[in-house]
Amino acid sequence: MQRYALRIRGKSCEAEYFPEVEGFFVGWVEGGLTQPEQHNLVKSLAQGAAYAFAGAMGTAANILDHSPLEFDPSLLLQKILPPEIRLNILAEYLYGNTKHIMLKEPVEPKNILDIKFNTSLWGLPRQDPREIYAGPAFYAHPAGIKYDRRWYSLPYLSISQGVVLEAEPHNPHDPNAVRLWTNAGIDLGYLPRAIAATVAFHLRRGKQYKGKVALVRANDELFYRQLAVKIVTE
Repeated sequence: MQRYALRIRGKSCEAEYFPEVEGFFVGWVEGGLTQPEQHNLVKSLAQGAAYAFAGAMGTAANILDHSPLEFDPSLLLQKILPPEIRLNILAEYLYGNTKHIMLKEPVEPKNILDIKFNTSLWGLPRQDPREIYAGPAFYAHPAGIKYDRRWYSLPYLSISQGVVLEAEPHNPHDPNAVRLWTNAGIDLGYLPRAIAATVAFHLRRGKQYKGKVALVRANDELFYRQLAVKIVTE
């Protein structure tokens, strides 16, 4: 894919490959990309979309927020992302480990749900976004990466590497804790607390989960954006 992107670059379209998320996007621009501004715009749009589809919502929002767009990047995310990914974005914002996601409307704690679900910005039906964690698939950013030197292992992880979910009902800090390991036994930290509560509920009732590495961005200055895991039910 990377060779193909390099081969067609500049031929009235722009191709980008992002190995950290195994993302590959091609954008066509009428008349070709003759100006640096056009090139930068298409690249930022492709990169933002690739990260969003890999579950790296905070990184996607940050990329698009610094791109030369003439409109709110949140509107673009609404257009290009399917409903389940948009629901995952809201779930991450409310319950997860991603702190900087674009929500341009002011938020009052007393009506936070009304603001987020009665808006054309996201185009979603009214529902609790935590339901995404009981569905067939979701993305999450592990918590605790910066502790116990877990970040030392990040450069050695690979995309699609298997991830095991282990419930810790006797954890003294949180009986709903769910720990994440690679298939090789590398400690990746924990599911964020509010996510783990939902997952642990279903684990106790026999539901099986498995995961894989969806994003590795070891050099990101923000720990919560360095790793994303895709989790599916079996």
